[in-house]
Amino acid sequence: MKNALLRVWRGEESLFVTFWLWLVLGGLIVSLPQTMLMLAGYSFPADAFVQAYAFCLYRLCVLAFQFVVSVGLWRAAGLDGIDWPDKFWRLGARVVALATIGGVIGVGFVETAVRIYMVSMSLL
Repeated sequence: MKNALLRVWRGEESLFVTFWLWLVLGGLIVSLPQTMLMLAGYSFPADAFVQAYAFCLYRLCVLAFQFVVSVGLWRAAGLDGIDWPDKFWRLGARVVALATIGGVIGVGFVETAVRIYMVSMSLL
């Protein structure tokens, strides 16, 4: 698994494999527990600091996975020596990679950092 993720990070996997298997399917699988908790409307009890921290750690791992796969998608969608219309799909994949990285950094990490801060402040 580690070697496969390293191949994705380097952009050595095909665009198809990186996008559909790693970004879409892999993203669904690693995000499933988080999604299920959110859909169920679960909130941690006030004294459940360990669970809240564990969830934040899990969320950071999901964000790191998404970041690694998005960078790999960018690299797999290289445009050198590619003719149209394949270049169109590669440009689209790069837009998806940028949007995912922007979401991970702009929303994901910031939101998780705020949650960790809020849980820490409630300990005082």
